Amino acid sequence: MLPAIFFFRLRAGVCALPGIGWWKLKHKGLCFMTFSETMISFIGVAVLVALLWLAWRSTIGRLGKVSRKQLRALKSASLDRKQIMRRGEHQLYGQLQTLLAAYDRGYQVFPQVSMGELIACDTDEGFLAINSKRVDFAITDAKGYPVILVEYQGEGHDLDGTAKGRDTVKREAATRAGIGFLEVFPDYDVDGLKADIQMLLEETS
Repeated sequence: MLPAIFFFRLRAGVCALPGIGWWKLKHKGLCFMTFSETMISFIGVAVLVALLWLAWRSTIGRLGKVSRKQLRALKSASLDRKQIMRRGEHQLYGQLQTLLAAYDRGYQVFPQVSMGELIACDTDEGFLAINSKRVDFAITDAKGYPVILVEYQGEGHDLDGTAKGRDTVKREAATRAGIGFLEVFPDYDVDGLKADIQMLLEETS
């Protein structure tokens, strides 16, 4: 059925051409296709449209209501890329990389990490409490386990006045999970930072 719709049908010098009215071209002029041929062609098109519609509905159904709502929100919004770290954070990131590389033990630094990716929790309420929090830097060991979480208390850290409460929750979660927690202020010095990192690595090893 479908080949008859989408391709030329050659038969004893006759070829069917798809188009409005479904013309049939013969050696001696043009004439309309028979009623049965036209109905078969339209039925074929209808079946194809129905299959495409079902495939589209299946895809949309898998997205779920929340995802569809989010996609609509994105389509009506203006999006642009942004820096993952501020200037002070970027400088600290470089310092942390340099200090940890000196240990040669496979330590890694990851910026802007959700605590839900670092700490497991056996209750939904507890998980939601940490999953909504993000740390500036997560230091992991050679196996990928977090050993120190670092918060940089620089410009923009407390824009809405709730940073102290958030940091208290982060520190509590890190401490209970056996992970070191370090707050770094803009006036830090490299030697002091190195000593703090060394102390926390020894405590969590």
